[in-house]
Amino acid sequence: MAKKGGSRHEKTLAAPRIRKIKRKETVWTVKSRAGPHSSENSLPLLLLLRDYLKFAKNSREAEHIIKSKEVLVDQRVVTDQKFPLGFMDVISIPKLGEYYRIVLDKLGRIDLQELKREETNFKLCRIETKTSVSKESIQLTLHDGRNILVKDGKYNVGDVLKISL
Repeated sequence: MAKKGGSRHEKTLAAPRIRKIKRKETVWTVKSRAGPHSSENSLPLLLLLRDYLKFAKNSREAEHIIKSKEVLVDQRVVTDQKFPLGFMDVISIPKLGEYYRIVLDKLGRIDLQELKREETNFKLCRIETKTSVSKESIQLTLHDGRNILVKDGKYNVGDVLKISL
């Protein structure tokens, strides 16, 4: 019988180009789970801690940091090491007093921008789709998977909303 479903593993050479990783040093890398961002446009939380921020030397140390509930993504505790982080996500490590926002560099690769504590309370989200739910309400679907119900239809697809976290 044929294989059904996708692979749970990912080789480093086949990883999305949006990630800044060294392609010829190791054979395997961490693959993002399904979540708010697509796997082509996301970075797993474990790679962020180990390769970008250098808080851990290996996967086991990074996994220990994540499982101890010390990392917040958009002001929520995340304990999944393969959680996909995408554009405009806010990463907070309160014990160390470090705060970052995920942005893209000139070449379209994931990069980090350091933030102050006051700047972690909001996030910019692009409207992807607009759907009429009832006569009065309209549902806006945002680029990070969130859905918002609004009463007036003054928002258009492609607009950007500033969301409080």
